[in-house]
Amino acid sequence: MTWKLTKPLEDKILSDLEDGISLVKICQKKNMPSRRTVLRWQRENEDFGTKCARAREAAGDVAADMLDDINESLANGKLEASAASVISSNLKWKASKLKPRSYGDVTTLRGDKDNPIAPAIFTLNLGKPNGEADDSAS
Repeated sequence: MTWKLTKPLEDKILSDLEDGISLVKICQKKNMPSRRTVLRWQRENEDFGTKCARAREAAGDVAADMLDDINESLANGKLEASAASVISSNLKWKASKLKPRSYGDVTTLRGDKDNPIAPAIFTLNLGKPNGEADDSAS
């Protein structure tokens, strides 16, 4: 079957991605294109690719929100502490990868007194090789 990216199909894919459903699972559903087809659409259609990236980022919020559900299940005795720990770790990892600005680790670059960070300045010579004069300016 040859698939065409229609507005209803695009909306369904984006909605599922925002809900945190993986592209693999989305494409395994009935009446959905293959993962390879969706990836091709993302490459060939910049607007769709950007929307998919935003939808995946929103899925980071979903993963983070699910941590509250895990805590509630743990508090109500519906989930053992060891299981809650594993699930929480996985959700935190997922959120940090899907929405790193909000949930990712902060990396600070700094030097110390023996190895300070200093700006580097490079000179780019766009003239002729070996320092020959460029005659085109005369």
